[in-house]
Amino acid sequence: MMIADLLDQEDLRERFLSLGIPVTQEQSPDACCRAALAWRTEQDRERKQALDEVIRLLISNSDSLLPEIKAAIQTCFPMNDVH
Repeated sequence: MMIADLLDQEDLRERFLSLGIPVTQEQSPDACCRAALAWRTEQDRERKQALDEVIRLLISNSDSLLPEIKAAIQTCFPMNDVH
């Protein structure tokens, strides 16, 4: 039996950090997503698009997300709000 490699809190944090989003190890997935959303409002078009693309990729692969990661993304980044 093959065990799926699910995206966890550390993976989410690493993706956000790679974009320059200030998140910490202590933050929950929901807090990380809220920090990313707040960060997005202060960014130029290129950085906003980079975050939007990461979110689109995560949403499109939602079967590979742990439930708490999926819930945090869906709460902070409703599909129709990512453009």
